[in-house]
Amino acid sequence: MYEKHYCFEPPDKDSTTIWKYLKFQYFISLLDKNSLFFAKPELFEDPYEGSYSNANLTEMNELLEKYDENSIIAQNIRTLLENSKRTDNVVLNCWHTNKEESAAMWKLYSDDNAGISIKSDLDRLKNCFSECPYPVYIGKVKYIDWNLEKIPQKNVFSPYLYKRRSFEHENEIRALVHTIKHDGEMCYIDKNQVLQKHELINNGVYVPISLDILIEKIYVSPKSSKWFLDLVKSISKMYGLNKEIIRSNLYDGPS
Repeated sequence: MYEKHYCFEPPDKDSTTIWKYLKFQYFISLLDKNSLFFAKPELFEDPYEGSYSNANLTEMNELLEKYDENSIIAQNIRTLLENSKRTDNVVLNCWHTNKEESAAMWKLYSDDNAGISIKSDLDRLKNCFSECPYPVYIGKVKYIDWNLEKIPQKNVFSPYLYKRRSFEHENEIRALVHTIKHDGEMCYIDKNQVLQKHELINNGVYVPISLDILIEKIYVSPKSSKWFLDLVKSISKMYGLNKEIIRSNLYDGPS
C-alpha cells in the first residue's frame, strides 16, 4: 500500500492531475494483469537514472583526498562512490503531471496512431495500491544542474528523485518499490514481515492495483482512427472496465 516517506515530496494537492502515456500493447497488459509495471531504472533512456550528480561525486573525491585511505571516513566515502548508481533493488513507475494533455508526451511515449493516455490524479494513484502487500512510495522528481547541485545523501532513495534539467519537460512524479535480493531472487517484505518473491519479468515487476480506483478517464491518440477508439472501448468492456473513453481532440482544427 502507499506509505509516506521523508525522501518523497508529493505534489501540493491530492487532486493534482497526472497522466500515463503508453502504447496499446502495454494498455492491454495493464488490463490483463490488473497491475502497474514497475521497471528497473537501467531500462530508462536516461543513463544517469539512480546516480548521484557530478557535484556529489566531485565533493566525495575531494573529501577522499583529505583522509587517510585506511580511515573509517575514507572507507565510507569509497562505499558511496562505489554505490553511486544503485539500481539493483529499486523499481519505478512514472507519471506526467499536467492539467491538460501534453503533445510532447503523446509523441515520446505512445504510438502516434495507436497510443493511450490514462488520466488520473495523485489521490487515485495513492489509493489504487490499497491491496498491495508491500510499501509503495510516491514523490515528485526534482530537476537540478547536474554539475553544480548536490543530491541529498540521507537515503538510498534520494538519487531516484533527481534528474538533470534537460528532462524538465517530463514534469514527473514516480512511484517506487524497494525490493531485496534473496537466494538470487527479487523479493519484498510484506506488511506482515513475510519474505515474498516478486515475479521478475523483463527487468521489472507487476505491482497489483485497483484499476477502477486508478483510472478516471482513458484517452486515445489524437491521430487515431475511429476503429481504434471502438477497439479500445470493446476491449475495456471485455475486461469489465467501465470508464469514459475519449479520442483526444488535440489536433482538431477550429470549428
